[in-house]
Amino acid sequence: MKKYFCLIIINLFFFTVYSQTEIDNEKEKYSIIKSIFKGKINNLFLYEKFENFKGMTFFLDNPKVLKDMYGQPCDLDEISKSLKDVNFSDEFSKITNETFLNTSMLDPGIKLIKSKSIDDNAKVTYISEPIIIKDLGFIYLKSNYEESIMILKKKESNWEVICHKYTFLMLVN
Repeated sequence: MKKYFCLIIINLFFFTVYSQTEIDNEKEKYSIIKSIFKGKINNLFLYEKFENFKGMTFFLDNPKVLKDMYGQPCDLDEISKSLKDVNFSDEFSKITNETFLNTSMLDPGIKLIKSKSIDDNAKVTYISEPIIIKDLGFIYLKSNYEESIMILKKKESNWEVICHKYTFLMLVN
């Protein structure tokens, strides 16, 4: 009887710790999303589902590739140092592959849309599920005229963009 009681207590403890870790990770992912769109939520339309970007593994495994891409200069040595000795298969197994964005965790001004086609004047943004590795966050963004990768670093309790590179950019007159 004592054996079963101990097993139940141990299982409850591990389940609680695991659940809290998952909740904290979820909060951090939405903190990244909020950081990216802070001050830009007027007329911002996000597609309601996370965009799947399989190319992220390439950029994470080869951060030096970002050097030759269009966008703000990045401290690639800092990024590479943070990613050194990371087991990417372990990190990617942590991705929840959650399909829909959680509206309760977004800023109220952000509008989620269900359709990929709305008014041509509205800019629809598609985002990937943020990936968090150590103190870095990675997210893919896509809109009508651009696709980009943003790398954020957690400084104190805030996420700050340290790198923003374009994988596609359409220049329009």
